[in-house]
Amino acid sequence: MTADQFHRTSPVRPLPVRLFRYALGLAFTAGFVWLLTQIPYDIFRQERARAMGERLVHATVFEKKAVPDQDGTLLVISYRYYDLSGVEYIGVANMPEVLWKRLQKGSKVPVYYARSKPQLSRVRYMIEPEFQKRLRDWLRD
Repeated sequence: MTADQFHRTSPVRPLPVRLFRYALGLAFTAGFVWLLTQIPYDIFRQERARAMGERLVHATVFEKKAVPDQDGTLLVISYRYYDLSGVEYIGVANMPEVLWKRLQKGSKVPVYYARSKPQLSRVRYMIEPEFQKRLRDWLRD
C-alpha cells in the first residue's frame, strides 16, 4: 500500500505523546461537563416563562420573618395573590431591609406573575441575582 497525495501516512507517535494527548482530551471534556453543570437552568426556565408576558397584581402580605442564613439574615415576606380566574397563589420573597421594615401583615405589594405559569411570581423590589435581572432585560429587548 502506498501513500498518495491525499492519504499520507505518518509515523506512530511515541507513547508519552499519546498519553499526554489522551489526558489533555479527557481534561477538556471534564472541564466542559463541569461548566455545563454551573449553568443556572432554573433561572433560564423562569425568565423564559416571564418573557411570554407578566401581569401586575397587588398581593397581600400574610407573614413576615427574618431567616438566619450562612450569608447573613434573610428578610422574607410571604404573600397571597390571585390570577385572573380567581385561583389563589402563595409566594415568598427576600426583601431589602428598608422595605421589609415598612411592610406589615395585611400590606399590599406589587407582584408580577407569569401569564403562562401563574405560580411563578416576583415582588417588584425583591432581592434577585444580578444575572437574573440582566437576563430578563436581555430577553425583553
